[in-house]
Amino acid sequence: MKSRKFLVATCLIAGLFAAVIAGNAGNVSAFDIKGINPADALKPQGTEAAKPNDTKPDASSPKTSKEEKSYTNNTRKFTFTIPAGWEISSGTPDSDNMVFRKTGTTQHFAFQYTQLASDFPAEASVKASLKTAMEDIKHGKNIAAKRRDDVKKVNGKNVLYARGWELIDAGKNGPQRIIWQCYDRENFYFNFMASAQSNEFDEAKPTLQKIIDSIKFLE
Repeated sequence: MKSRKFLVATCLIAGLFAAVIAGNAGNVSAFDIKGINPADALKPQGTEAAKPNDTKPDASSPKTSKEEKSYTNNTRKFTFTIPAGWEISSGTPDSDNMVFRKTGTTQHFAFQYTQLASDFPAEASVKASLKTAMEDIKHGKNIAAKRRDDVKKVNGKNVLYARGWELIDAGKNGPQRIIWQCYDRENFYFNFMASAQSNEFDEAKPTLQKIIDSIKFLE
């Protein structure tokens, strides 16, 4: 019973990510995870995740980066790389949420994380959520789903830094997204999402995938 309670909690967390970023991509820091009651969640986590709005920012923004740049979150020890032509929409690299956007497009990258209970069954959650994501391919909700872990060789041994699953949704009701959801070694839940409106997604996909692939947890 305890395992189910913690499993369904992540669904509520992901749903809150979606509601906040969809309605307020420029003010994601307004998200407050406090007060979540796991009993309010109804099902394991599936494809629900952050959805930025589709407003195209000004292509002449002075905040736009002129070159590729890598960022490190020193709080939870992970890094990622953002291409040239993107800007920070909200948050900072060390905060628990951050949003980037490519100027003049509907392309976004966002991350959000929160701590779960120390006895949260992360591996069971990953397996259940990946199963749901795979089933959603049959229903036309996703176009791809796979297991994705971050494993590093330390002193000759494989060490698991993060366990999770990655999917590409079909973008039927909004932006089309590449999502990596995972848990680190201290049971922090992470949601990394790169997206674009469906009419831009095919062209943007290589860039969005490159951003998602660049995410690495540090030793």
